[in-house]
Amino acid sequence: MNRIFIITFFLSIRAFAQDSIINYIKNNPIKYFDIKSFEKDNEIREDIKLFYNERGDHFEQFMSSVDKGHFIENETKKNSPISIARNYYSNGVLYYETIFFFDFKIDTTKKYNKLGLLKETINNDKNYTFSVSSLCQLMKKEYNVDLMTIQNHFSKDYNPDVNYDVMRMLVEEIGKYCYIVILYSNPLPPRW
Repeated sequence: MNRIFIITFFLSIRAFAQDSIINYIKNNPIKYFDIKSFEKDNEIREDIKLFYNERGDHFEQFMSSVDKGHFIENETKKNSPISIARNYYSNGVLYYETIFFFDFKIDTTKKYNKLGLLKETINNDKNYTFSVSSLCQLMKKEYNVDLMTIQNHFSKDYNPDVNYDVMRMLVEEIGKYCYIVILYSNPLPPRW
Protein backbone atom coordinates (compact mmCIF):
# COMPACT_ATOMS: atom_id res chain seq x y z
CA MET A 1 0.00 0.00 0.00
CA ASN A 2 2.87 2.41 0.78
CA ARG A 3 4.37 1.87 -2.70
CA ILE A 4 1.13 2.80 -4.44
CA PHE A 5 0.87 6.00 -2.42
CA ILE A 6 4.48 6.98 -3.22
CA ILE A 7 4.02 6.40 -6.96
CA THR A 8 0.77 8.39 -6.97
CA PHE A 9 2.48 11.20 -5.04
CA PHE A 10 5.37 11.40 -7.55
CA LEU A 11 2.95 11.37 -10.53
CA SER A 12 0.98 14.20 -8.94
CA ILE A 13 4.13 16.27 -8.40
CA ARG A 14 5.21 15.65 -12.01
CA ALA A 15 1.77 16.67 -13.38
CA PHE A 16 1.79 19.80 -11.19
CA ALA A 17 5.28 20.73 -12.42
CA GLN A 18 4.24 20.31 -16.07
CA ASP A 19 1.12 22.44 -15.52
CA SER A 20 3.29 25.12 -13.90
CA ILE A 21 5.67 25.16 -16.85
CA ILE A 22 2.80 25.38 -19.34
CA ASN A 23 1.21 28.25 -17.39
CA TYR A 24 4.56 30.02 -17.21
CA ILE A 25 5.04 29.70 -20.97
CA LYS A 26 1.50 30.91 -21.70
CA ASN A 27 1.89 33.91 -19.41
CA ASN A 28 5.49 34.70 -20.44
CA PRO A 29 5.83 34.06 -24.15
CA ILE A 30 9.41 33.93 -25.37
CA LYS A 31 10.30 36.62 -27.88
CA TYR A 32 12.49 35.69 -30.79
CA PHE A 33 14.42 37.77 -33.28
CA ASP A 34 13.67 36.77 -36.87
CA ILE A 35 17.25 36.36 -38.11
CA LYS A 36 16.25 35.08 -41.57
CA SER A 37 13.98 38.08 -42.16
CA PHE A 38 16.72 40.44 -40.95
CA GLU A 39 19.27 38.91 -43.34
CA LYS A 40 16.81 38.69 -46.27
CA ASP A 41 15.51 42.25 -45.95
CA ASN A 42 19.01 43.70 -45.64
CA GLU A 43 20.38 42.87 -49.05
CA ILE A 44 21.01 46.57 -49.74
CA ARG A 45 22.53 47.45 -46.35
CA GLU A 46 23.49 44.43 -44.27
CA ASP A 47 24.12 46.14 -40.94
CA ILE A 48 20.77 47.83 -40.21
CA LYS A 49 17.06 47.45 -40.87
CA LEU A 50 14.54 50.28 -40.38
CA PHE A 51 10.77 49.89 -40.70
CA TYR A 52 7.34 50.80 -39.30
CA ASN A 53 4.74 48.28 -38.17
CA GLU A 54 1.01 48.52 -38.90
CA ARG A 55 0.46 50.70 -35.78
CA GLY A 56 3.06 53.23 -36.90
CA ASP A 57 5.70 52.20 -34.35
CA HIS A 58 9.28 52.66 -35.60
CA PHE A 59 11.79 49.79 -35.47
CA GLU A 60 15.54 49.85 -35.82
CA GLN A 61 17.38 46.50 -35.94
CA PHE A 62 21.13 45.94 -36.15
CA MET A 63 24.01 43.72 -35.05
CA SER A 64 25.50 44.58 -31.67
CA SER A 65 29.03 45.95 -31.66
CA VAL A 66 29.36 45.27 -27.92
CA ASP A 67 27.87 41.77 -27.58
CA LYS A 68 29.33 40.02 -30.64
CA GLY A 69 26.75 37.98 -32.51
CA HIS A 70 23.82 39.58 -30.68
CA PHE A 71 21.02 41.45 -32.42
CA ILE A 72 19.62 44.76 -31.13
CA GLU A 73 16.08 45.97 -31.71
CA ASN A 74 14.87 49.44 -30.69
CA GLU A 75 11.14 50.03 -30.90
CA THR A 76 9.79 53.58 -30.59
CA LYS A 77 6.05 53.89 -30.01
CA LYS A 78 4.22 56.23 -32.40
CA ASN A 79 3.83 59.80 -31.03
CA SER A 80 5.05 58.64 -27.64
CA PRO A 81 8.10 59.06 -25.39
CA ILE A 82 7.99 55.29 -24.75
CA SER A 83 10.55 53.05 -26.41
CA ILE A 84 11.66 49.46 -25.87
CA ALA A 85 15.22 48.21 -26.27
CA ARG A 86 15.73 44.50 -26.86
CA ASN A 87 18.95 42.51 -27.10
CA TYR A 88 18.80 39.01 -28.61
CA TYR A 89 21.30 36.15 -28.41
CA SER A 90 22.87 34.93 -31.67
CA ASN A 91 20.27 32.11 -31.73
CA GLY A 92 17.46 34.71 -31.82
CA VAL A 93 16.26 34.20 -28.23
CA LEU A 94 15.62 37.37 -26.21
CA TYR A 95 18.51 38.23 -23.84
CA TYR A 96 16.99 41.34 -22.23
CA GLU A 97 14.21 43.87 -22.68
CA THR A 98 14.12 47.38 -21.19
CA ILE A 99 11.39 50.03 -21.41
CA PHE A 100 12.42 53.69 -21.65
CA PHE A 101 10.50 56.91 -21.00
CA PHE A 102 12.36 59.62 -22.87
CA ASP A 103 15.98 58.62 -22.11
CA PHE A 104 15.64 56.77 -18.81
CA LYS A 105 14.72 53.22 -17.90
CA ILE A 106 11.32 52.57 -16.31
CA ASP A 107 9.30 49.60 -15.13
CA THR A 108 11.42 46.44 -15.16
CA THR A 109 14.32 45.14 -17.20
CA LYS A 110 13.92 41.43 -17.82
CA LYS A 111 16.91 39.23 -18.59
CA TYR A 112 16.64 35.71 -20.00
CA ASN A 113 19.02 32.80 -20.47
CA LYS A 114 19.81 31.29 -23.90
CA LEU A 115 16.79 28.97 -23.58
CA GLY A 116 14.44 31.90 -23.07
CA LEU A 117 13.79 31.33 -19.37
CA LEU A 118 13.59 34.41 -17.16
CA LYS A 119 16.75 34.63 -15.04
CA GLU A 120 16.60 38.17 -13.61
CA THR A 121 14.18 41.05 -13.17
CA ILE A 122 15.53 44.51 -12.34
CA ASN A 123 13.13 47.09 -10.91
CA ASN A 124 14.12 50.39 -12.54
CA ASP A 125 11.57 52.34 -10.44
CA LYS A 126 12.63 51.11 -6.99
CA ASN A 127 14.28 54.38 -5.91
CA TYR A 128 11.35 56.61 -6.89
CA THR A 129 8.39 57.32 -4.62
CA PHE A 130 5.89 57.63 -7.46
CA SER A 131 5.55 56.29 -10.99
CA VAL A 132 6.04 57.90 -14.37
CA SER A 133 2.29 57.67 -14.94
CA SER A 134 1.68 59.61 -11.71
CA LEU A 135 4.17 62.23 -12.92
CA CYS A 136 2.32 62.47 -16.26
CA GLN A 137 -1.03 62.88 -14.49
CA LEU A 138 0.38 65.59 -12.23
CA MET A 139 1.91 67.53 -15.15
CA LYS A 140 -1.35 67.31 -17.11
CA LYS A 141 -3.46 68.45 -14.15
CA GLU A 142 -1.20 71.20 -12.78
CA TYR A 143 0.43 72.55 -15.97
CA ASN A 144 -1.72 71.18 -18.82
CA VAL A 145 1.36 69.52 -20.30
CA ASP A 146 0.89 66.02 -21.71
CA LEU A 147 4.23 64.25 -21.23
CA MET A 148 2.88 61.10 -22.90
CA THR A 149 2.60 62.80 -26.29
CA ILE A 150 5.60 63.82 -28.28
CA GLN A 151 4.89 67.12 -29.99
CA ASN A 152 4.61 66.65 -33.72
CA HIS A 153 5.83 69.85 -35.36
CA PHE A 154 3.43 69.28 -38.28
CA SER A 155 0.33 68.74 -36.12
CA LYS A 156 -2.44 71.35 -35.84
CA ASP A 157 -2.12 70.97 -32.03
CA TYR A 158 1.58 71.82 -32.02
CA ASN A 159 2.43 74.55 -29.52
CA PRO A 160 5.88 76.00 -30.27
CA ASP A 161 5.78 78.01 -27.05
CA VAL A 162 5.87 74.95 -24.77
CA ASN A 163 8.76 72.53 -24.88
CA TYR A 164 9.97 70.20 -22.17
CA ASP A 165 12.70 67.83 -21.13
CA VAL A 166 12.14 65.02 -18.65
CA MET A 167 14.80 63.17 -16.69
CA ARG A 168 15.26 61.48 -13.36
CA MET A 169 18.30 61.11 -11.19
CA LEU A 170 19.77 61.13 -7.73
CA VAL A 171 20.05 64.75 -6.59
CA GLU A 172 23.00 64.42 -4.28
CA GLU A 173 22.46 67.76 -2.54
CA ILE A 174 19.21 66.50 -1.02
CA GLY A 175 20.02 62.78 -1.09
CA LYS A 176 16.85 61.84 -3.00
CA TYR A 177 15.94 60.38 -6.35
CA CYS A 178 13.86 62.94 -8.24
CA TYR A 179 12.07 63.51 -11.52
CA ILE A 180 13.14 66.69 -13.23
CA VAL A 181 10.81 68.30 -15.74
CA ILE A 182 12.10 71.41 -17.43
CA LEU A 183 9.45 73.50 -19.16
CA TYR A 184 10.66 76.20 -21.48
CA SER A 185 9.36 78.35 -24.27
CA ASN A 186 10.80 78.38 -27.71
CA PRO A 187 14.16 80.04 -27.09
CA LEU A 188 14.47 81.64 -30.48
CA PRO A 189 12.01 84.43 -31.31
CA PRO A 190 10.88 84.59 -34.95
CA ARG A 191 13.09 86.72 -37.19
CA TRP A 192 11.49 89.77 -38.75
